[in-house]
Amino acid sequence: MAKKVMLTWVVAEEFENESFEISISNDGFSFRPVTIVDGRGSAFTTQSYEVSDVPAFSGNVYYRLTQRDFSGANRELGIRSVRWEADAASGLSVFPNPGKAGQTIRLQGVAEASRVDLLGMNGQVLRQLTVESGQTIVPNDIAAGIYLLRVPGKEIKPVRLVIK
Repeated sequence: MAKKVMLTWVVAEEFENESFEISISNDGFSFRPVTIVDGRGSAFTTQSYEVSDVPAFSGNVYYRLTQRDFSGANRELGIRSVRWEADAASGLSVFPNPGKAGQTIRLQGVAEASRVDLLGMNGQVLRQLTVESGQTIVPNDIAAGIYLLRVPGKEIKPVRLVIK
């Protein structure tokens, strides 16, 4: 079973809640978005949320939770940290998966300033993607389907990427 960080939170009630944004940082100051979780609008009972993440770097990992309401106002709800040891030996991993065309995906198990091959299920290389800071962008013109990501020249097991 692959390692991952489970992020959970509970709210007593919600009023005009559009979404929650989870952001990540390796220094606790400079954050970048990881995912957005849809809010439940207005709910006057306890609501629980959960999302998982596989950080692309080792060390202290900081997560920030921000709530956005339908008027566009944001409220930072807090920062939490975990100690994470990336395990490159376990192979390549990608988050989020499934992903979407044009979306930034994070990769664990590749070196910084590296590249990965995006392959069709027939093994044909469709694109070569540059990885910077553990991230790459799925090309906008990639159709929905199942693909493989492979680190060329390395003995790392490819990972399946689903584009919806």
